[in-house]
Formats: sequence, C-alpha cells, structure tokens
Amino acid sequence: MIFGMHAVSAAGAADHWAHVRSFGTGLSLPVYRQKGAGEADVPYLELLILFSFIVFVWEFYLDVRQYRALQRKDIPSALTERIAELDSRATASGSAPPEQASRSKDDPSPPAATSLLDRLTSKFEAARKYSIDKAHLGFVETAFSQTENTTLLLLGSMPWFWDISVELAGRWLGNRENEYVVSLVLLGLNMVLEQVVHLPFSLWAVFVVEERHGFNKQSLGNFFLDKLKGLALSALLGGPMTLAVLYVIKAGGRSFFLYLYLLVLAFQLLLLTIYPTVIAPLFNKYEPLPEDSELKIQIDALASRVKFPLTKVFVVDGSRRSAHSNAYFYGFFKNKRIVLFDTLIAQVRPSELLSVLAHELGHWAHSHTLQMFLVSQVHLFLAFFLFASSLDNAALFASFGFSSRPTIIALLLFFQAIWSPVDKALSFVFTLWTRRNEFQADEYAVGLGYSEGLQRGLVKLQIENLSNPSPDPWYSFYHYSHPPLTERLEAIWARQQAVERKRE
Repeated sequence: MIFGMHAVSAAGAADHWAHVRSFGTGLSLPVYRQKGAGEADVPYLELLILFSFIVFVWEFYLDVRQYRALQRKDIPSALTERIAELDSRATASGSAPPEQASRSKDDPSPPAATSLLDRLTSKFEAARKYSIDKAHLGFVETAFSQTENTTLLLLGSMPWFWDISVELAGRWLGNRENEYVVSLVLLGLNMVLEQVVHLPFSLWAVFVVEERHGFNKQSLGNFFLDKLKGLALSALLGGPMTLAVLYVIKAGGRSFFLYLYLLVLAFQLLLLTIYPTVIAPLFNKYEPLPEDSELKIQIDALASRVKFPLTKVFVVDGSRRSAHSNAYFYGFFKNKRIVLFDTLIAQVRPSELLSVLAHELGHWAHSHTLQMFLVSQVHLFLAFFLFASSLDNAALFASFGFSSRPTIIALLLFFQAIWSPVDKALSFVFTLWTRRNEFQADEYAVGLGYSEGLQRGLVKLQIENLSNPSPDPWYSFYHYSHPPLTERLEAIWARQQAVERKRE
C-alpha cells in the first residue's frame, strides 16, 4: 500500500487519473469509487464485511477457548492412562527397550532410560508454552488481518489498485490499454505488498517462536532466499497461467467455464508432475535411501505385502530448516514414491517408522488422495460454473466501486464476495472428512499388525513436535484435520481389541 500511495502522489499520475476517480461523501461506500460507478442493487460489499466479521468473531471465540485450555497444567487422564498402558505392555513383552530421554546434544553424560509417559510429562510444559506462544502470535496476526482487510474494503482498495495498475502499466510498459498487461501488474503488486505487509509475522513466527522452542534451523539469509524463490516461481508459473485464464474467459463464449476448468485441471496435473522433481529440490535436498539399508529392505517388504507400487524412497533434509518431522508418498499410477524427513528417522525407531508408513499406505489403500482430488474437482467446476453467471453482474462491480469491468476483477470479486461463504462451509466439511480418513488409515495399519508401533510412533511425534496434548474440543473439532492424540490412541486400541476378539 505504501508503494501505491507514493505512485498516486506523483504530479503526472494525479493529472492523469483525476478525471476517473471520485471520493464518496457521507455514507457512500467504498470511499474510493471509479468515476461513473453506479449504486448497487445488492450490497455485496456490506454483506462481505458482515460475513467476514461473523467468521472473525466465531473463530476468535474458538481461539479464546483454546487459549483457556492451554492454561491447564495437567495432562488429560485419558491420555496418561493410555500411554501408561503402552509402557506396561512394552515392558511385559520386552518388545521395546527403554526409551532414551531427550537431552542436549552437548551433554556428555550417558542418556537415561525413561518411559514414554515420563517423556511426555517432561515435555508437557514446553509443549504448553510453545502452543501459548503460537496463540499469542495468532491473536495479533488475526486481528491485524481482519482490520487490514476491512479497512481496505471500506476505502475502496480494489478499484484504487486497478487504476494504479493502469497508470503503472502505461509508465513502465507503455501499454495502459491492454487488460492482460494491467492484470499482471495488479497481481504482481498485490503479491509483493502482501509479502511485505505480513513479513513481520513470518519473521516472528520463525526467528522468535520457532527459535525459542528449538525448532528453527534456518538462517535469516536462507529465509529470504526461500521467499525470493517463491516469488520467482509465482511469477514464472502464475504469470502465464493468469494470461491463459483471462484468454479462456474472454474467448470461450458462453461455455467458457468448461474450458476454464479443463485449463486449471491441466495446470494442476502439471504441478503435481513437476513439483517433486523440479520445484521441491529447489528448496530441499532429496537423497535416495540406500538400497542395502535395513530400513529400505523393511519398507520394500511392507510395500510388497500390500501391493503398493513403490519405485523409490527418498530422505529429505527437513532438519535444514526445522526440527519438525513428516512422511508422505506421491506419484501417479504405478510410480509411487515415499519421502521421509531425516528428522522423522531420528525421532522414532524403525518399527515405529514402518507403522507410520503403514498408516500412510492406508490412505492409498482407501483411495483417500484420489477421492479428495475428485471432490476438489467438483468443487472447482461448480465454482467456475457459478462464476460464469456472475461475470456480468453490474451490481457486484458497482458495490465495490467499479464502473469498468475487468475480467480479473470479476474473478477476484466472485471468489471474495460470492464464493467465500460457500468455500468456508465446504472447508469445514473437508476437515471433518479428512479426520475420518485419518481414523480409517489408522485402522488399516492396525489390521496389518502395527497397532503398538503406530501408537508409540504417534506419541513420540507428539512429544518431539511439542504438539498440544489437550486441545479445546470445539477448537479441535472446527480446525483440526487430524484427530487429537487421545482420540486416535483410543480408536486404535478399540480397533486392536476388535481384531483380537475376531482371532479368538
């Protein structure tokens, strides 16, 4: 926004667009309106602000509930009982040697043996403080974003930025009349300014919160290098895609929404294809897991057992940036690949890692990834179909202060003012569905005989990532894509009991 203010303060700019701008008086909203912008029959702007405020109040209420839950200094008894039972069974069976307590890498003393429950208890206060620090940042950032977005809408930032983009396209590129060029300038300005405005929050999250709790491993230089790489990729991939989208909308006729959907589908498939081999290696190093390693042999055996078409296993240097851990698979058809974070390998035993992978293969066995992709395509097609009906919605443009009707603005207004309530509702449904899928994947791993290893692995990941073991139930129900640890352990235990009863 600072850049935009500087641009309009120039004498040449003021002379040029003084005749196309008019500032509203009295209660006219938005404040900045293009000359000739009429009155809207439907108050889309006011309705969007109202909807945004309702969502903000609801989610702020959930944040407060979560913050209160974080003040509790005791671990839920249901969780401690389940983990104590895990420790007891491991000791009785001799299947798991004593755990090693987490300690400083500079500590020369031999590691002390401890139980999972002891480890969780010793890390509980650290996990609680980590969650509180993230909550503090979340409160500030959420309030700032809500204030920023509402203020910009009321001031008429969208028509204002469009007029600025027209002016800059004329100055820099000598082509102020070309809607394609102006659209790229608009999106470029928005992308850069968004990065700048929210940079303090990103810096605080990484170099204060993550650093304070021992997770951050990247330097300030690498942080900004990643930002620059992200901006460059957005320009290289997003620029041509934007031009293609605008062309299809303009040239596609009444059925443009169908061609637009096919274009975006092709782009998604392209990204899915090139991301693992072209984009991801720009940010991390991927090394094949040695073929003769014991872990690779065990992973191959698991894949063969369930007929998972595994071709390669990679280890990624996640520790280069963070101490957090993860594992995932990707690939089309018969060319599946597994990626393990080096932090995950360091945090759990091989048997537990295999159990975590059995869970991931459960997503494949139940076709969760394919189902989610297909549902997202229906979601996308429906959005474009409805967008086609609002492309010439004069009231929508007028409500936000436009007299002109640029295609890119029509697209932005539709997704911001009309589709956002639908999208918010659907995102909650997707969250519920994803949680169901997690339970299914856990059941799959239990069916393969990985109940104990999966439970121990989940507990260790909870401990090492300082995850909150006692979230507010309303907050987790609304936000969590993965069930809380207590719910997962109880579901795994119940499933294991059912499996054992069938065997008897």
